[in-house]
Amino acid sequence: MMRAGKREEIETWMEENKIDIAVIQETRTPTDTRETRKKYTWYFSGSKRTQDGYTDGAAIAIRKEWIQHIEDIEPINDNIIYITLKGHMPVTIIGVHMPQAGRETADKERAYKIVDQIIRKHKNKGPTIILGDFNARIQKARNREEKQYMGEHTFDKNNTNIYNRGEGVQENRELILDLCRKHNLVIGNTLFQKQEQNKATYREIGVDREAEMKRGNFEQLDYILIPKRWRNGLLDAAADGEANIDSDHYPVWAKIRIKLKHKPTTQTNHRKQYRECSKEERNTWNKEFTHTHTT
Repeated sequence: MMRAGKREEIETWMEENKIDIAVIQETRTPTDTRETRKKYTWYFSGSKRTQDGYTDGAAIAIRKEWIQHIEDIEPINDNIIYITLKGHMPVTIIGVHMPQAGRETADKERAYKIVDQIIRKHKNKGPTIILGDFNARIQKARNREEKQYMGEHTFDKNNTNIYNRGEGVQENRELILDLCRKHNLVIGNTLFQKQEQNKATYREIGVDREAEMKRGNFEQLDYILIPKRWRNGLLDAAADGEANIDSDHYPVWAKIRIKLKHKPTTQTNHRKQYRECSKEERNTWNKEFTHTHTT
């Protein structure tokens, strides 16, 4: 029997867990295209590459019934994409894949600058949520000031080693916390008491899924950042360590309370017009998905 493709794996997980919107990283799609499927529509971001000769690719998959609520959707580059939903107040969701610890500082600062600009554009209009793979090992709050931006429920917090990690690891940690400081954000998936398997978002290379749930085997790299002002709208959040998705990252889900309304039919559509991807592109890209992060 032919193994189901990545889209089918993700959509099955979304359907089983009643997920309406998913943000996906490392799709390997090199163009800004749309794929209309039976229950979900996918919007890809990938034509503006952040690395020469290589495309990470990002995407947003949204349940078809929700398309009428889309106010705007913008592919920024192959690591960043965002969507704005029309509600009582506009709700903007920014999907990110931040540079790994070993990348140049300039690359990291450039990525965070782009995200900072998007947040500033939208945060005074309504809730602005940032989520995805930050490649940051926050581990636990070091002091009272850091406790303002993260909860107590981080992965394996009694076994921390951030001081023993390289400068790049510490730099990535500081960058995500700086973003929280600038925009008064809190790391949402550290606020709820969960089992360790529902905190870890990443399985280290070569580690089996059944390995002991501890740092060194697993890590927490993927986060949902939400403004403190809208904290009460975040009802729950966790990683799904049992998701049947072939990836070394586990999807992170959140239950968020928002009020949406239909977009008026007379409203001018200013959002980017996506080209529908071809059948050949679908077949090729469906084999390339590697990581999934979901809300």
